[in-house]
Amino acid sequence: MKWYSLNLKSILIFFIKRSLLIALLFLSGCSSIFLNYQIDPQEKQWEHVKQILMNNDDRLRSLMGWGKITIQNQQTAYYADAYVVFKKPDSLLLKIEAALGIDIGTIMVDSDSFHLYSPHQNTYYRGSTDSLAQSGLMNFDVTFDKLTHMLTGLYTGEDFDSGVLYSAEKKIVFESSFENLYFKYWIDPFWGAITRAEIRDSTNTPLLTQEFDRFINLSGVRIPRTIQLYWHKENQSFSMFYTNLLVNKKTRRRDFIVRIPNNAQKNILN
Repeated sequence: MKWYSLNLKSILIFFIKRSLLIALLFLSGCSSIFLNYQIDPQEKQWEHVKQILMNNDDRLRSLMGWGKITIQNQQTAYYADAYVVFKKPDSLLLKIEAALGIDIGTIMVDSDSFHLYSPHQNTYYRGSTDSLAQSGLMNFDVTFDKLTHMLTGLYTGEDFDSGVLYSAEKKIVFESSFENLYFKYWIDPFWGAITRAEIRDSTNTPLLTQEFDRFINLSGVRIPRTIQLYWHKENQSFSMFYTNLLVNKKTRRRDFIVRIPNNAQKNILN
């Protein structure tokens, strides 16, 4: 009986030790996962941070996305389904549909020009990218680069060579200025990406706030699935909520064609 009790005790001690060892190994593995930062949280060199942001953007060659888009201003509000196709260096198509698949508009933009068709008005707009606001689909100043950033959510801060870099609330914060405008970026060190950006004027009044969330790693590209922009003075906002994303997949030339009916009214903008 003593021998049986002693043997059972030894077996229990063996299994307890083994369980503790497995638990320690598991926790050690989890720690290595959660501490796998893209950027050192205590990084002090902006050039190093900027290079990581730019490398991530460089890995993005193409994007196809499906989701929900919201555009709001003081007069109107659009809530619709959206389809996005983007290919570097300069091809972007955005198709917006209301309920039941009713088209609101399709726009193709490159670095120089845009082509937009509005089925509701049966009107085709064409012009330089700078004149896009005149079409009525987007009532704010927009360039090809701005539109690309709005739909990919990837900002690099490449325009800034210097500034103030510090850590705050588990984020790396970068501040700089340019032509009486003040820029502030919040960078998530784990994802190695900008998650919030602000632009203020010389009186410290906010002009534009941008937020990026729900990051995912696709084909080595760390990209957000929620993008939100708010223009303070204009009281206007833009939101993109991706439900499905494909990155660096092959695109076709026909993916960027805007189909125009023969009877559509044509409006050429300067």
